[in-house]
Amino acid sequence: KMSRMVIIAAFTGALSGYLGAAASALLPRLPAGSIIVLTSGAVFILSFLFAPKRGIVAGVWRRLRLSIRVREDHLLRDLFESCEKMKVPGTSPITLAKLRIVRGWNPSIRLVFLRIWSWRKLIMLSDSTISLTDKGLAEATRFIRNHRMWEQFLVHFADFMPSHVDYSADLVEHVLSPEIVSALE
Repeated sequence: KMSRMVIIAAFTGALSGYLGAAASALLPRLPAGSIIVLTSGAVFILSFLFAPKRGIVAGVWRRLRLSIRVREDHLLRDLFESCEKMKVPGTSPITLAKLRIVRGWNPSIRLVFLRIWSWRKLIMLSDSTISLTDKGLAEATRFIRNHRMWEQFLVHFADFMPSHVDYSADLVEHVLSPEIVSALE
């Protein structure tokens, strides 16, 4: 809002002016004008880095969370589809070597992620096998359902070729809002 921006700008300008003038008064060889400008620049850089919604740190944090969510979704999907292919219940144990998604991960990162998801009760992890918990199975089922509904939408309404649908669905499936899912239903 413009009113909020004007208030923040006035406060920032006053703060920069005060800090710059105070620094100039304490250090007599530094001119007040240039110190005020440097102080304003420092305040700008801090706000640029740490703004809660649009700052660089907030953006990096959002991307990191999305990356972790994408990995989680892909693991759950891979576990679910592996059980589907083998025609076993969704909570059946599968060896880590059979999961194509996990094989490509760095071993130390894989261990950290698997431990986190085990702690969150999405998977049960043993030395060489992994299985979905009931909570993980529910998440995987929801995720697979949304993925397949999006694929059907792309084939029937967006005129995508069936051979190109999986990749396109992978790009969007992690950010489907509940409103979009209900519209797909």
